[in-house]
Amino acid sequence: MRQWLKRHFQKITSPHLDWVQVEVTTYCNAHCIYCPHSRGEDHWAARHMPLGLFKELLPSLGNTGLVFLQGWGEPLLNKDLFEMIRLTKDQGNRVGFTTNGMLLNEEVMQRVIDLDLDILGLSFAGATSLTHNRIRRGTDFERIISQLDRLHNIKKERKKAHPSVHLAYLMLKS
Repeated sequence: MRQWLKRHFQKITSPHLDWVQVEVTTYCNAHCIYCPHSRGEDHWAARHMPLGLFKELLPSLGNTGLVFLQGWGEPLLNKDLFEMIRLTKDQGNRVGFTTNGMLLNEEVMQRVIDLDLDILGLSFAGATSLTHNRIRRGTDFERIISQLDRLHNIKKERKKAHPSVHLAYLMLKS
């Protein structure tokens, strides 16, 4: 991938891609019933992207408007996530990630605000605790909603517009 990016984007000086998604971890603290991580646990290779590898990829990300740091894992489990956000923001990119919300505590909220994270996505699979918690096992709908309220209040207290909160809703046949 790095070689392909180098070959195709080495001489580009203006943004070429609207956004790029980078999976910074394949570890997850939830067991959602639809997720390949949960459904194929016996064969799943759980790894964090090392900061060194991310730094090698970083110059290629300069040619995109938004870098979204997520995949099938929970980004907040990667201890280098905040440094990845900082490095990406420092080179002028907009940055976001989607979380299952279970690690969204006061410290995390303060850090994403301080880093001027552009987008914080939260993933839901139901509009009630009963539905969401059944599908997204290991998460707690009420706790996530409570943390969203707290984030809203912190942003208001600090007069900050970011991060913009995006709700990612997964609708299953059921």
